[in-house]
Amino acid sequence: MLVQGEVTAAAAGDFDAAMVAHDAAGRLLSMIASDDSTAAAQSAHAAVGTLLRAMKRR
Repeated sequence: MLVQGEVTAAAAGDFDAAMVAHDAAGRLLSMIASDDSTAAAQSAHAAVGTLLRAMKRR
């Protein structure tokens, strides 16, 4: 659910909300064992990180 929030905020261009959600999702994902069931969430989280870095440069 947190990853969905960060994706939504980033897509809407809300940098601050996306940063907060990205940080929270990163902390949560670091506590969960990575396996096939978390692969999509990990990929979406990484994609948002890339987008946020691009948004930050603007």
